[in-house]
Amino acid sequence: MSDIELNPLCFGKLPMAVTNTGYLLPCCYCDDKWTFEDIEFQKLMAASKIEEHNTLDEIIFSKEWKDFEENLRNHKGPPCCFQVCQKSKSTVTRKDTWINTDSGKVKKIRTV
Repeated sequence: MSDIELNPLCFGKLPMAVTNTGYLLPCCYCDDKWTFEDIEFQKLMAASKIEEHNTLDEIIFSKEWKDFEENLRNHKGPPCCFQVCQKSKSTVTRKDTWINTDSGKVKKIRTV
């Protein structure tokens, strides 16, 4: 995948995520089987269990998270990053639509 350039949305465009098992993730797209099986991403996960830290800053500023960020800047990352954050000619990478589940009406649309 080294010939694909990344434009990481986790650098300020997408919010972080928390798994149902209590791990902080760079974004919700990282929460998938293939990403969890990635050897490099496993290093990040080893430093991301929220209950093992006093603050989220301890996780975010850890060596593992800094290494992850550096890898992304060098266009290296887990599978989800190449699916979601590869550079494209379009200015829109994804479109989010929030729908009111009671009324079925669109509440908000966001493109990033």
